[in-house]
Amino acid sequence: MILNVETYLSILNKSISTNYKIKNWKHYRQEVVEFIKSNIKLSNYKNAAVFAAGDCGDIDLRFLSQNFEEILLTDISSKNIKIGIKKQLNPTRTQNFSIKTFDYTGLDKNDFYKKIIELLLNKEHIEKIKDFITEELNSLNADKIYSTIPRKYNIVISLPVYSQLFYQHIIAILDYHNIYKKYSKDKLSNFKTFLLNKMPIIIDNYNSLLHNIISKDGILISLIDMLEYKNTSATLQKISKDMNNNLIENQIKKSGYGISNFALDNLKKYFSIINSKWLLWPFNKKRTYLVK
Repeated sequence: MILNVETYLSILNKSISTNYKIKNWKHYRQEVVEFIKSNIKLSNYKNAAVFAAGDCGDIDLRFLSQNFEEILLTDISSKNIKIGIKKQLNPTRTQNFSIKTFDYTGLDKNDFYKKIIELLLNKEHIEKIKDFITEELNSLNADKIYSTIPRKYNIVISLPVYSQLFYQHIIAILDYHNIYKKYSKDKLSNFKTFLLNKMPIIIDNYNSLLHNIISKDGILISLIDMLEYKNTSATLQKISKDMNNNLIENQIKKSGYGISNFALDNLKKYFSIINSKWLLWPFNKKRTYLVK
């Protein structure tokens, strides 16, 4: 089986059932809704688009249905979105929803990951693979993806996705296809560093896409998973007591500058920040994410 974007994310999403999300993420969804309602006069906006919708476990579809005449849900696969809609909404409340599927990077359309897998399985030189990746990334163009989207939207909600784009996908390929047996540790370590250093291109392309589809005077609501904690973490317990900003900011600084930090900074290239809030996302029984 080829681990393309759709297959990769399908495997990733299966790790937690939709029923679990509906039940255990309810408070998190409510917090997202309250943040939106407290910062936006909803009556001024008629339509909304959701990026990285997945099975919609982290977004309240009823809230969207009640406040927008038209809602576009997007992800790599329509299957999970349809499951999420079915779990949250009565069939009579789904008329104002539409679904569009595509890979946000645009790489999967060119069989990028299929070619990467072939190169790795054939044990091609790492430098050759790096050259191929560089060439493909240099050809990325958010405008090409934007041209397939039917319209601009007043409100765009981008759910946590940055950490799933490109880098983690190729790391998953290394695991899934047992590539570790084909190259030395040093070469693979160098390759991983190379991939990580390419993430700014991927992130900038995604943020440019978000910027392109928002109408004039529209608003982006971006949720970014900044830190991951084990549920047994003492630090997590301290944070959860009062969501102290100073404590959280210190933890962010201690963690170093990573993908999420760059994503947040890069958003400022395209948008002016109105407001922000820290949330705890109880991902599963073992992990919780700190989301901004």
